[in-house]
Amino acid sequence: MEVAPRGEIVVNIPDFSIQPGDLDLEAVDHFWGAFDNNETEISARYVVRLSQRLGGWVPFTRDQIEGLYQEGGHVNFGFNRLVGPEWVRSRPWEDGHWEGGGWIIERDGQYFVTTNFVERIQRSIEK
Repeated sequence: MEVAPRGEIVVNIPDFSIQPGDLDLEAVDHFWGAFDNNETEISARYVVRLSQRLGGWVPFTRDQIEGLYQEGGHVNFGFNRLVGPEWVRSRPWEDGHWEGGGWIIERDGQYFVTTNFVERIQRSIEK
């Protein structure tokens, strides 16, 4: 399912004001409320950590994010609604709906963060 980007792709904005190094991951243990989903927020933290390691909001590959994920003893990194929407239900007896996607865009095997992705994380850290 193709999803429209939520904001501009940051790599296309040379003077984007918020850089990965500006986001203090030590100040918060979780990006509470950034994406209204715990798993999505955990995945977002890995993306920020990788971007800090790469020195900017540069495109990255699945192998790169998986490598970082495996350093923590995990396998099979999931973007958890950051890239594409997923079918969710609020309660097991309710009809579900598609939710999320578009905060990170995949093109030709590379992943790009959007302005909305970065701004949501910054707001979460500043709470």
